[in-house]
Amino acid sequence: MADNPQTLVLEEEASRNDVDGPDPAYRYADGAIIGVVLDGKSAAFYFDSAQSQGPVNSKIAGRAVLVWVGGQRRIRVYSRNSEGRTLDFHETDGWLVDSDTGPLWDPVSGAAVEGELVGQQLDSIPFRAAYDWAWQDFFPESVFYPDFRR
Repeated sequence: MADNPQTLVLEEEASRNDVDGPDPAYRYADGAIIGVVLDGKSAAFYFDSAQSQGPVNSKIAGRAVLVWVGGQRRIRVYSRNSEGRTLDFHETDGWLVDSDTGPLWDPVSGAAVEGELVGQQLDSIPFRAAYDWAWQDFFPESVFYPDFRR
């Protein structure tokens, strides 16, 4: 900021990569998205679709990502790579399960809690919760998942 005093800061970087606690109104509103930027490519996942669909296995800039919205409206975004493999997740009884190898993962911490990958940790990916129209203003080339409401 010292180098660019005219800069307008909309939100300071959070110290955690989650959105827990009291539910902000935007998570109930139509058009709320989970925005992710990787390697200069941006994507937006509609909150309501991600919550109703379950874990979203996707790719951004060629990198495998998982977008998860759980109970109490918790949001997590992880890399789907672990031990040189790309994992494909579904949710069963509140746990993330790799469809190929079967280990159970804690969706809140990203840790494998059962199976051959126990002790492994998924890498968190930074994200922002926003409205689709605001995200598109800052990232006009974004791909919107699962539909293209513009």
